[in-house]
Amino acid sequence: MLSKKFFGLVFRNIVFIASIIYIVAASYSFVFAESAFKNNKAPQCYQQALIEQHKGNVAEAFALYQQAILLENDNPVVLNEMGVAAEQAGFPDKAEQFYLRAKENDPGYLPVYMNLAYLYLGRGERSLAARFFRERYERSGPHDMWGEKAKTELLKIDPQYQNVILQKESLNLNVEVTRKIQQAFSADVEQAQQHFNSGQKAFQSGQFETAMTEYAEAFKLSPDDPKIWQANEAAAAALKKKENAERAQKAIELLKSGDYSAARDEIKALESGDSKALNIK
Repeated sequence: MLSKKFFGLVFRNIVFIASIIYIVAASYSFVFAESAFKNNKAPQCYQQALIEQHKGNVAEAFALYQQAILLENDNPVVLNEMGVAAEQAGFPDKAEQFYLRAKENDPGYLPVYMNLAYLYLGRGERSLAARFFRERYERSGPHDMWGEKAKTELLKIDPQYQNVILQKESLNLNVEVTRKIQQAFSADVEQAQQHFNSGQKAFQSGQFETAMTEYAEAFKLSPDDPKIWQANEAAAAALKKKENAERAQKAIELLKSGDYSAARDEIKALESGDSKALNIK
């Protein structure tokens, strides 16, 4: 006799296939050009579908993805996740259809390229896998983790592509990028980081003038690092606030003591906004 587990699996597969058929049949006439959701209800369905998918509840996830697709026809984000769910359920051909449909509707939606590449690699279709790894790499920008991953996988399949990669990367390297790469390994940058760290410690302990002195030294060594002048601005604002509070308190004390002239000077200084804050730019 067949077990309940077997019938449960069959039922889940039937629900899965029925969901797919219904989704494909329910296509609208308009094309969704961007990956962002435009219908307020669609993100709710999508997020809940992800939760069910991560729990392993494929049929439930597909029912929710179905609602999201009906609300926003051919959204590449949803189609991509439907492809992932199809792979998890053991339907690689259906997964391929969803991935390709996502790519067709939004070629700029990058996650689908890696999914297609790994799908084809798993099926032994190395030329197709290389094609999509290559497309993902060629669409990558600076500091793109998945672009680097695509390059690594591509070179495993096609080592000769290394020459193309070197040519592409050498063309993309401009003077500024080259300078920053060299600077990142220089003693100046390392020393600048040390000054910055000292400034952060001083700031946290309320020693704002000391912090700004450290930031100024760091800025001299690494003037292109935005975190340095941003930190200096924060310290300057904190110092000014502290100084204003001290001047206000001093003015009150002078007034109480009857020294109206000195109190007036403190109030003028307070109104003028004079501060010991350093401008490192």
